[in-house]
Amino acid sequence: LAALASAEKLEQAKEFEKALAALRRAEQLGAPADQVGAVSARVQQQMRAAGEKAFADARQFDGLGRNADAARLYEIAVRYLPEGDPRRAQARQRLDVLTARRP
Repeated sequence: LAALASAEKLEQAKEFEKALAALRRAEQLGAPADQVGAVSARVQQQMRAAGEKAFADARQFDGLGRNADAARLYEIAVRYLPEGDPRRAQARQRLDVLTARRP
């Protein structure tokens, strides 16, 4: 259960990718599947919400010509939005364009 507690601490710190890795470890160590599943679903929902916000903020910065800020947020959107989300593909495309402009 220490691995599960570790995952929850990482979730609270908004370290979503690390939290999901800790949950995989907790599952391998025999933590109750229902608890792991509940925390995992919660982390994934928070991760998606953070990705959605990052994408929206990145678009605003992009429109203002604040390329470094936009690129940083597009990177978060690419990491946090789920596969198949069209915003993830859009963020990847804009990130590629913005990083190609950097010297």
